[in-house]
Order: sequence, then structure tokens, then C-alpha cells
Amino acid sequence: MTGGIEHDQGHVGDLIAAYVLDALDPEELELVERHLEDCPQCQAAVIEARAAIDLMAYLPDPQPVPLRARHRLLARLHADAASTPEAAPIRLRSRLGWLAAAVAAVLALAFAWQSLQSQAEVQEREAQVRELEQRGQVLTQFVNNRPQGFVMPIESTVAAPGARGGIILDPTSNAALVMIEGLPRLPTGQAYVVWLVDGDRYINAGVLPVDDQGRGELYLTPQEALSTFTGIAITVETGALASSPNGQPVAQATIGR
Repeated sequence: MTGGIEHDQGHVGDLIAAYVLDALDPEELELVERHLEDCPQCQAAVIEARAAIDLMAYLPDPQPVPLRARHRLLARLHADAASTPEAAPIRLRSRLGWLAAAVAAVLALAFAWQSLQSQAEVQEREAQVRELEQRGQVLTQFVNNRPQGFVMPIESTVAAPGARGGIILDPTSNAALVMIEGLPRLPTGQAYVVWLVDGDRYINAGVLPVDDQGRGELYLTPQEALSTFTGIAITVETGALASSPNGQPVAQATIGR
């Protein structure tokens, strides 16, 4: 590789995050794009990085919050950052520590520029702050506890064209976290059901709880090994305990062999 920029083992992993965020200078951009033409490993890393960045959409839209809450949360973020030990070098497709850091960065930015609102909005805004914290903590905790995990993107169907998200998988602990947004609100009596797929075989993995804004999260720990399944599907069902999917599929993802 040329261009005066050194990379571990000839890869461009240290530039991928900036690449998917369109934050490279022209020289670095040209270097990365040339490398990606012939490197399947870095191509896969770009796909994972984009899927991970899509997960940032699960954070609520920035909302004005009280100054007191802003200062309290920013102080806590800074304290957490100061107490975090130096991390081991990141390896392609094996470390997602940068994703947890990105969550913290988004939280910090969201609170840094928000302005003080009238006292009548304080309780509502603080509730939104708690929701923002909770979603960030769910993602950060899962990632930090599973350094060997990787992200697979979720693909929507014509039944839910606005749906998008990702699945964080950790085959070493047989766990997965499904995160999706943009799902339409369902009428009473219907539910979104997640299925583990192996060819023509479907295992009901549980009901996906979805909030009023179309966001849903489901933690999976199946009895069978995740490696035995080839994908995950989400359908609309009238019975949450259905043994096989009968309703409209809204999203799917490839997770296995």
C-alpha cells in the first residue's frame, strides 16, 4: 500500500469508521476505495460498520432537556471515560468496542447542544432522557460483554419498507440482540414475532416488543446453537405462540452458514 499511511497487515481497518461516516480526506478516501476493490475482509468490515451505525437510529431524536439533567449526564459520561482502562487493539470482525464508544459519543453530543426549556416540559424531557440512557446502556452492555460479536444488517420487505436495523451476534455465548426501527403500528390482537430460520424449519424466538415510535429490541438465547440457523425473520402474527409463520413477513437477516 502507498500514500504514507500505515495499516496493520495491509488492511485499512483504522479508516473504515471514518469512511462510512464520509469523514476521510481525499487522499485517505482514494486509498480506502482502492483497497476495498480487492479485499473481501475489509468489504465485510464496511458492511458491518454501516449496519452498526444504523443502530444509532435506536436512540430517540434529540430533545431539549433541563440544564440540571444535562450536566448530571455529561459528568457521568466523562467519569466513565476517565475510569475506562486502555482497550486492546481492535481486530476486524472480532471487536465491537468502537460501537460502545460511538453510543457514548452520540449521547454526549445529543446533550451538549440542547437548550433549557420551560418548567412545564421538565418531567416529559427527563423521561426522554431516561429512555435515551436505557437504550444506550442496553446496546453498550451487550457489546462490552461480548467482544467476539459481530453485526448483521436487517433487510425490510415491502410490508415494512421503512424498517431497518441490525442483529448483534455472539456465537461464543449463543446470544443475539435484535434491534430494529421503522415498524408500522399493529392493530390490537396482532404482534411481531421473531423466528430463527434453518431452511424450511422455523423456531419461534419470541414476540418483538415495539414502542409507539416503531422501535423494537429483543434479546435471544435459544436452546439450539445459533450456528445451526441460517437466518432470522420477523412476521406479523395473530397468535404469539404460533409454531410456524403464517403472517406477513416484514424483515429478515442472514446470520449463519
